Amino acid sequence: MPAMPPPGFPGAAQPPRKLVQTDRTREIHGRECTLYTLTDPEEGTLEIWTTSQLGPFHLHASGPPGREHRGKFVESWPALVREAGLFPFLAVLKIGEQEAYRFEVTAIVTNPAAARDDPFPVPPRFHESELLDF
Repeated sequence: MPAMPPPGFPGAAQPPRKLVQTDRTREIHGRECTLYTLTDPEEGTLEIWTTSQLGPFHLHASGPPGREHRGKFVESWPALVREAGLFPFLAVLKIGEQEAYRFEVTAIVTNPAAARDDPFPVPPRFHESELLDF
């Protein structure tokens, strides 16, 4: 059996990452949020302000936000937050004192259809039609 590389080297098994809950809280967009952290000696500290009031987080994108920082650390945080049943409002990765990555919820729209008179307006070039029963 081949020897495994020491921790920190390419191909080495990485210890499982886990969210660490702090005692810091603050309100963001009217929701009570708690600060969680993920720390990696090579990639820095990711601070994630989350709430349990909105249900689990599901990132709908082709990849994690902030692809300019391609570390596995940044790619793993959405799944950890979802598994904990949390919803993130702000995630900031700091390497030293410098911000290297930011994910931020800037607004919450709970019912966009209620804000419009007609939730499904027909565009001007089109017209409504009925389907016939055969």
